[in-house]
Amino acid sequence: MFLHLSIIKACLIPIVSILGRISVFSPAAPPLAPVINEDSARNIVSKHTYYPTEDESFEVVFKCARDRSHILRFIFRVCQGTITKIGQFPSLADLQLAEVGRYRKILGNEKYSEFTKAVGLAAHGVGIGSYVYLRRVFEHLIEDAHTTAKTNPGWDEEVYVKTIKVVDKIPLLKDYLPSFLVENRGIYSILSKGIHSLSEDECISHFSTLKSGIELILDQKIAEEMRKQKEAQAKKDIGTLRGRLA
Repeated sequence: MFLHLSIIKACLIPIVSILGRISVFSPAAPPLAPVINEDSARNIVSKHTYYPTEDESFEVVFKCARDRSHILRFIFRVCQGTITKIGQFPSLADLQLAEVGRYRKILGNEKYSEFTKAVGLAAHGVGIGSYVYLRRVFEHLIEDAHTTAKTNPGWDEEVYVKTIKVVDKIPLLKDYLPSFLVENRGIYSILSKGIHSLSEDECISHFSTLKSGIELILDQKIAEEMRKQKEAQAKKDIGTLRGRLA
């Protein structure tokens, strides 16, 4: 995506200096690692105030503080009083996709693919399409809980089927869903409104909030899975220990 910044008698050196140290996902040290500006901005002819009057471009390079083979590049263009970010590598989509890799196991390959499609579409400015995939992931979480609930002898499937609205089905599944999802079930309504009513720009402006909400839901599912595994292992170990000491 392009980033435009209007400048009048702009000082590019301070602009580059602001980017001196940032934190992004690095495959070398997940989930976050600092990347440091290598002071490699090109085509900046002055170390002081710079007044762009011609069409020109420059590059700013960052290297991971932990693994300097990991490089992040930004390309900027200066033209007619405007500085525009015209490119970067890795892309914004690549950086964001790297951050969500931890959800592959909990979602499964199919739904993980849909989640990453949502992230990728949003990174390229496709807001409405990204909401479609986020909603599919949200619906999957609900149906996964429904599948579990049906195995409970006390579950009333007839009541669930007769409940039409998804947001009304969620309270029926409260014992099988992460608490954050139950408390924030309005996420589904927002996603639906985005698909049917909001503009591309409006969807993009709210995407990060909705993505964070779904990530929190997934984080709770992961934490619960880890708790169950730890509990099962502890029970096994305690049983073994009791047998030895009996």
